[in-house]
Order: sequence, then structure tokens, then C-alpha cells
Amino acid sequence: MITSRRLSAFLLLPFLAMAVAPPAKAQTTFPNSFNNMVMTGQLIDQQRMFEQRAGQGKTSRMGERHRPGPQASSNPADFQIGSDPAISSKVRNLVIGQLAKDKGKAVADQADRLFGNVRTTFAKMVQPYGLRDDNFADVMAAYMVVMWMSANQRTALPPVAQVQAVRYQIVSTWRSPREDAAQRQTKAEVAMYQICSAVVTREQAVTQNRPEMLATLAQEVKQSLSQQGIDMSRLTLTANGFQPR
Repeated sequence: MITSRRLSAFLLLPFLAMAVAPPAKAQTTFPNSFNNMVMTGQLIDQQRMFEQRAGQGKTSRMGERHRPGPQASSNPADFQIGSDPAISSKVRNLVIGQLAKDKGKAVADQADRLFGNVRTTFAKMVQPYGLRDDNFADVMAAYMVVMWMSANQRTALPPVAQVQAVRYQIVSTWRSPREDAAQRQTKAEVAMYQICSAVVTREQAVTQNRPEMLATLAQEVKQSLSQQGIDMSRLTLTANGFQPR
């Protein structure tokens, strides 16, 4: 269960605040621990699997959906995300409430208007890449790519084939935890706020020519990911998905 106390360990709230109401001097309060990350240990497993498979000379096949490897989950239900309005409302209240507590009601209200229905906003954002808001593998692929871009200060959008290759890597290596669609919905929608927050920050940094925003985002993402042994600088995004540098 996600509570207000644990929510600050999930979200890039400082960057969301920076994007919707840029302060004169950005203040960051990114968590020192990543133990409660929305993907828990799954990100670590994915990075290790990417590196292990690349080391064995195995590559993914671009653009394929639902073709898992021999040890991965082959059940489409393992990736299904629920659509309970009550869960969406609870996640929104937690996210916006935490932002109001940290940055003030005006910033929280502006962020709420900016993102609206986060499922709809996320779906529009990832639709050009063939991703959906009701599939956990799609959400995780978007998360991995956006966090990689953030950590490495990349502003150029990746080709569709690269994003789909990451999705294939996730599907082909997935070890599904014992979660139902409702639990996946909660995790996924929290991740969507994170993804949208990072994307908005990046776009604001580019359009306003504020490289310091990109640098701050990269620093804090790398610092927090490093708490769990994840180093996005060790990965490069290719037509075969993530590969070791």
C-alpha cells in the first residue's frame, strides 16, 4: 500500500515543481533511499539481465510484443493494469497532496491541471512509440527509457524501434511478482506521474534554454538510482534495446 510517507520516495516532485513554477534557484529534496521505488528490485533485475544477455551475445528483436523468453512470464495477465477509478483517485490525491505539502498549494494545483488524468496524459505521450497505459511492460519500458534519458541528459527523442526493443527485453526477461491488476495499477500510475514529471522538466529545460535543470535532474536521478546499484551511465540505448557501454 502506498501512503503519503512513502510517496516521496517514488516521485520526482522537485522537478515537477521546477517545471510548473520554476524558482529562482532550484531546490531539490530527492530521497536518499530508493528502497521504496515503484519498481522495487525489478529495475535492478532488468539492468543485470540486459548486461548478462548482451555479454552472452544475445540480442532482442525489434518491435515484437509478447514473445517472452523461456524463463519469463508468458501470461498476458501478468502485465495487465487495472482501471479502477477509486485507485486512480487515491493515487492522484496522494501525489498532489504530497506536492502541496512540499511545494505549496499553488504549485500542486498547477501540476494537477497540467497532468489532468495522468493515464490519458501518459497514453498520449507514449502512443507514438506503440506503448499503452494498460500494460505494465509498456509503462516499465517508458520508465526505463525516460530515466536513462534523464540520467544521461539526453534531449533527442529515441527512435520507435529502440523503445520497442526495450519493451521486448522487459517482456522476454520478466519474472512477475505476485501482484494483481489493482496493485499493478497503483504502481503504474505512480510511475506515470514520475515519467510525465521528468518529461515536462526536460521539455521546459530545452524550450527555456535552462541546462541547469537538465543537470539537476540528471544528478538527482543518478544519485537515487545509485542507492540500489543502478547506473544508467553503464547502459546505452540501441536498436537492440539497452546494451552495456
